[in-house]
Amino acid sequence: MFKTLFSLFKSVLFLVYMQNETLGVSSLLPASFSFVHVGVLVAVLYIMAKEKSSIVWYMGVYYFCLELLVPSYVYGSLLFAGVCTTLVVYWIHRFFFTNRSVYTGVLLGIIAVILYRLLWVVYISF
Repeated sequence: MFKTLFSLFKSVLFLVYMQNETLGVSSLLPASFSFVHVGVLVAVLYIMAKEKSSIVWYMGVYYFCLELLVPSYVYGSLLFAGVCTTLVVYWIHRFFFTNRSVYTGVLLGIIAVILYRLLWVVYISF
């Protein structure tokens, strides 16, 4: 029972950490880096470190809470883009880039940011 509670506590703490990073760091970034979404990069780091599929569920809860806290153009745009990006990046890491190197992490980060922005633009366009 305590193991389950501790695991749940770690998950909640991770989500609170990501909320704080997104709300705190994104406002401090210079204008040229304002397109980078901190939550996506934290998800890539989690995928590189743990290689667990639970990150997709974490990101679903995270982006739902972010939708409630941050005003966006269309409701669900952050949720759709974030969860789909996390799922695709996890699949790419799991089945295409199977090693854990710095180069793979940088490439996954670039793919994640581009895919997140692309899905976000497509979602708000329709």
